[in-house]
Amino acid sequence: DKCADTSTRKIATEILDYRDDSSVIVKELSEGHPSVDEVEAGLTLLLALAAAQEAREEGGSATTPLRHFQEVYQMEDVPRNVIDGEMRPKIEWYRNECADESARKVAAEILDYRDDSSVVVRELREGGRQPSVEEVEAGLKTLLELAVAKEAREGGSAATPLAHFGEVYRSEDVPRDVIDGEMRPQIERYRDESADESTRKIAAEILDYRDDSSVIVKELSGAQRSDEEVNTGLMVLLELAEAQEAREGGSSTTALSHFKEVCEMDGVSYGIVDAAMRSRIEKLGDDSSDDAARAAAKDVLRHLNEAELRDVKAFVEQHEEEIKKHIGSVASKLPMPVMFSSKDKDAGSRKKMSLYFECCDKVEGCLYPGRAPKKAFVSESTEINKWLQVAVAAVLVDVSIGDQNDLKGVGAVKKAWESAQDAYDGSFKDFVSQSFLDDAEQETLVEQLKGIDFYDQFKYWASKGGWRCAVCHQKEVIEKKKIERSVPPPLDIPPPQSAPATEESRAKSDSSEGVLVMGMIERRSGGMAKKWKKQLVKVLFSEQAKQIVYDDPQNPKKHGVIELRDVEAVAKEKRGTYKQEYVFSVTTAKKTYYFATRHVNDIDTWVSVISGCLERIGG
Repeated sequence: DKCADTSTRKIATEILDYRDDSSVIVKELSEGHPSVDEVEAGLTLLLALAAAQEAREEGGSATTPLRHFQEVYQMEDVPRNVIDGEMRPKIEWYRNECADESARKVAAEILDYRDDSSVVVRELREGGRQPSVEEVEAGLKTLLELAVAKEAREGGSAATPLAHFGEVYRSEDVPRDVIDGEMRPQIERYRDESADESTRKIAAEILDYRDDSSVIVKELSGAQRSDEEVNTGLMVLLELAEAQEAREGGSSTTALSHFKEVCEMDGVSYGIVDAAMRSRIEKLGDDSSDDAARAAAKDVLRHLNEAELRDVKAFVEQHEEEIKKHIGSVASKLPMPVMFSSKDKDAGSRKKMSLYFECCDKVEGCLYPGRAPKKAFVSESTEINKWLQVAVAAVLVDVSIGDQNDLKGVGAVKKAWESAQDAYDGSFKDFVSQSFLDDAEQETLVEQLKGIDFYDQFKYWASKGGWRCAVCHQKEVIEKKKIERSVPPPLDIPPPQSAPATEESRAKSDSSEGVLVMGMIERRSGGMAKKWKKQLVKVLFSEQAKQIVYDDPQNPKKHGVIELRDVEAVAKEKRGTYKQEYVFSVTTAKKTYYFATRHVNDIDTWVSVISGCLERIGG
C-alpha cells in the first residue's frame, strides 16, 4: 500500500491476493472426497476471508468469499446442518446488516438453501431409490427442525416445512408409527397451539393420517397378505383404538370397527387374535365412557366367539359319533366340573386349579346345589389339562345336539384353558381336537376323586347322565319305598365288606331305609389312653331305632350306642382339636363323644344329619 516502488507494490499485491483468494479453497475441497471436518474447516476459512475483505477500508467486499462459501456448502454430501453452530450467526449478519447489497444477497441465498425444506424431499427421492427407515426418520426430524426455526422468526411460519413433512410421511412404504417417538408431541403442539392457521391445518392432517384406521383396512384388502401382515395390522388397529380412547373426548369406535372388518376378511382366522389381544379389547369395552365404543368392542368379541363356535361345530360334525362314544364311556366315571378357578396357586413348579362340582338334581336339602364355594363340592388339582379335556368333551356333545348354551360352554372352557397357558402350548382349536382321555388318564382322575371321597358324596344318576349328591340320591330311594321322613338324608356310604355287624346292630340297622349316614370315621375312645380309633359309625332314624351306633370292625363284640333322644348338642369343633383337622362332638348329659372325618365335606354331612334328627325328635 505505501511502498514507492511499483514493482514491490505489485509483488506484495500478488502475495496477498494469493492469500485472500477464496477460489483456492474451493479448488482444494473439490478434489477427492473431503470429510465433514475438512469441509467445516474450509467453510470457516472462507468466512474468515469474507470478514477480512469486508474490513478493508477502501472497496472491500465479502461477496466473493461468500459466493465460494455457497459453492462449497452446496456440494454433494455436505450436510446442511454443518453451518448451524458458530457460522450461522455470521451469515445472518451479512444478510441483515452488511452494507454491500451483493454480499447481503449471497448470504440470503445460503440461508434459504439451509432452510429450504423442499431440498429434504428431493434428497429422499433422489435417483428413484427407496430410502431406509433411518433415512426417512432423519429427514422428517430435519423438516421439523426447519419448521421450528422458521416459526421462531418474526412473522415466520412452519407451514411449508410441515407440508413437506406430510409429503415425505405419506410416501409409500414409510411406516406410520415412525413419528410416534419425539416427533408426535411437536406435531400435536403445532395442531393445538400454533398461531398460524395453515400450520394448524397441516399438522392436523398429518395426525389424522397417522390415526386413520381405514388405511390399515385398505392395505390389508389386497389379495396377497400373509398372516404376519394381518397380525401386525390388527396390532396397529388396537394401538390406534387405545390411543384414541386415551385422548380427551376420544373414542375407539372407528378403530374397533375396522378391527372387526379385518377379522371378517376371507382367509383371516379368528385364531390370529390371541388371548392378549382379546383381553385388550375387553378392557376397551369395559373402560370406555362411550356407548358406541363399548358396543363396538362387544361386537368384535361376539364375532370372534361366533367364528370360534363355527370352527368347533365343524370339528364336531366330522367327529360326532366318536365324541358321543367317548363321553358315554367317561360320564359314568368322571363328573364334569361346573366351574374352574385359578388364583396363582402353585404346586411346586406346576399350576394348581380349583374345580367346582354341583349336584344335578338339587332337591330340598341338597348338599351341593350351586357353584359358590360354600354350595359346591370343591377340589384342587394340578391335572388341569386332563380336567379341561373332560369339560371340553362334555361341551362338544352339547354342541352336537345344538344346545342353546353351547357357545357359553365353549367360552367358559376356553377361558379356563387360557388361564393355564403358561403350562401348555398350542391353540384352543388344537386342544379341542385332542380332548379325549385314554384309560390311564381317566384312571388318574378317578384316583384323585377317590382321595377326596367324591364318590362317597356323589352318585351317578344314569337316567339323567349326571352326578347327584347323596342326599338327593337317598331321597329318591326313600320315595320309592314310600317312607316319609322330613330329615334330609345325606351320605349313603356302604360299609366295607370286611366290616361284620353284630346281631344287635344288624337287628337295628338291617332296614336300609333307617340308615341316614354311615361310614368309616374315627372316634376318640374313653379311658386313660384316649386314642383315636377308626370305627364303622351309623346314624339310624326309624320307628325301631333312633341312634348313633359305632362298631369296631375288628371286634364284633365291641360296639356302642348313643340314643339320639339323649343328645343335647352336636357341633363342629375348632380345627386342630385333639390334633385332628375335622372334629365334631356329640354331647349327652353324661358324656361328650368326639368323632373325626377326613374331609370338610364329610363333617358338614354328619353334623347336618344329626342336627336334623334332633330337630325331628324335638319337634
